[in-house]
Amino acid sequence: MKKENNIPTNKENWFEKYMIKFSPYGDLIVVANKRNIVICTGKNFNDDQIKFSNVSRIELTDNENDIITAIAIIPIASQKMY
Repeated sequence: MKKENNIPTNKENWFEKYMIKFSPYGDLIVVANKRNIVICTGKNFNDDQIKFSNVSRIELTDNENDIITAIAIIPIASQKMY
């Protein structure tokens, strides 16, 4: 790695390694790479911050040739009463 002015020239951007999606309300984050998915939900920490916690971690294990190429968060509305 060649450095000029203390900046690595082949520095990898972690945004290029991972796919990140936020829900429309900002209360759900999904992070994925080639074989792993992490789902986090958020709760209001105070007026201007949300604290996220890990809900699920999924690893593809069936076929080692399968990779995650895209993720989507699709909001679903329901009128069902709980």
